Amino acid sequence: MVELDPVGGITDSARIQQALAKIKELFPDYVFFFDADAGGFGQDIRDLLIRAIEGKFTTARFDAEYKQTKYYKETADKVKSWNAKTPAQQSEETAKELANLQADYADLFDFEGADKIAADIAKNVARLGLTGNRLKNFVYAESLRLKP
Repeated sequence: MVELDPVGGITDSARIQQALAKIKELFPDYVFFFDADAGGFGQDIRDLLIRAIEGKFTTARFDAEYKQTKYYKETADKVKSWNAKTPAQQSEETAKELANLQADYADLFDFEGADKIAADIAKNVARLGLTGNRLKNFVYAESLRLKP
């Protein structure tokens, strides 16, 4: 059993590892919330996951509480899907989008330092699942905003 301190944090590194192993086993799609940034929504989901393994939540109870989190309510489905992917899957999708951007918008990225900007834009295009006019508008707006 994982002990929690009064404010909800796990008290020592051994227990953190034990909790994380249990979360990986029971809730593998949510492990990324224990990464450093976790999309800015990590704490409420981390707290829920700890409570879920502590309280031996059923899937139905976990799902019900998850749907009440700020992350669930405020994050687009495409972004949630992106966040749940492994870093390798994210890199692969970003590389595909980068190749498309470089082919379709080469004239926007013909200055020194453009590779980094194009890679950042490609990552966001993949994360947001942009296509069509939304893609075009985003690429142009971001290239203008980020260009030195």
